[in-house]
Amino acid sequence: CAIAFGTIASSHAVEAILLRDSWVTTGAPGTNYGTSVTLQVSSGTVRRAIMAFDLNLPAGTTAAQVQTATLKLFITASATPGSVTIQPVTGTWTESGVTNNNFPALGTSYGTANLNAGVNQFVGIDVTDMVKDWINATQDVTKGLALTPSGSVNLDFSSKEATAGSHEPVLQIVLTPSSPVWHTGTPA
Repeated sequence: CAIAFGTIASSHAVEAILLRDSWVTTGAPGTNYGTSVTLQVSSGTVRRAIMAFDLNLPAGTTAAQVQTATLKLFITASATPGSVTIQPVTGTWTESGVTNNNFPALGTSYGTANLNAGVNQFVGIDVTDMVKDWINATQDVTKGLALTPSGSVNLDFSSKEATAGSHEPVLQIVLTPSSPVWHTGTPA
């Protein structure tokens, strides 16, 4: 007599690899901040942050398997807590070359996140729909995402260049397994 039994693999998180990040400002439109230890978003003198990730997903991962995707940022300065808009980048850019003068085009907003946390705290931004679109190739993951000011805001976040006690941006993707794993055997 053969017995079939199944094991359902549990959800698991995958951490995407941050490839590049930078920020730009209208206050110094020709300056590159690719080596800065912070990423800045501000509404006064407009500052926008930009970053790109390698999703680092198992082969064959589908958008339907993505339960959640969260961009985690560490606030290093919070002069004015507020909201940021999350947008896909549709133009090309490099970490060492992007400035406000050549900032790449942005796509339609994926929403706004209210970041009313204090200094030395993590904040999470839901980017699930954007990650699903990257997997479905309706957006180009290699171009990344931008955080732009929405209303009054002035926040600094750790970048990948920060060293002592740094907390670089993290994109965490929680996946559901694609199907149960079934085993068939004969009892002893």
